[in-house]
Amino acid sequence: MAASRFFRSKKSFGTLSDVNMIPLVDIVFTLLIVFMVLAPMIHKGIEVQVPESAAGETVVDQERHIVSLNQEGRIWFDDQEMSLEELRARLQSVSSEDTLYVQADKYVPYGEVIAVISEIKGHGIGNVGLVTSPRPSQQNARDNRTGRSE
Repeated sequence: MAASRFFRSKKSFGTLSDVNMIPLVDIVFTLLIVFMVLAPMIHKGIEVQVPESAAGETVVDQERHIVSLNQEGRIWFDDQEMSLEELRARLQSVSSEDTLYVQADKYVPYGEVIAVISEIKGHGIGNVGLVTSPRPSQQNARDNRTGRSE
């Protein structure tokens, strides 16, 4: 009789106080994957064939302004096409401490690129960057150093 009292199990019928975290973790990982896939696709400005450069790579700020010139000589400020006069008006809203990036197609005449840079500098914006792409041989060497392959 004493042995049966000793081996008797106590059952508690209380509520579970633990929160199931698995669905939350699933959602977080799904969102992480979505942002990792979409982040490289987010691109400000227009698509142009920029000239190649052997210079080192530069990290571009997320909050950036890009002035683009395409092969036909059209001008864009971020995603909006505009004339040179409209660009002048738009540059007045840009802070003098901001960096503006000029992204010109490699077939745009040099004089047109200089005219746009002169307009930018004329509005007191001293930090102007030129957008280029690495040369293929340089890109392959960089990929070999970092262990990336295509």
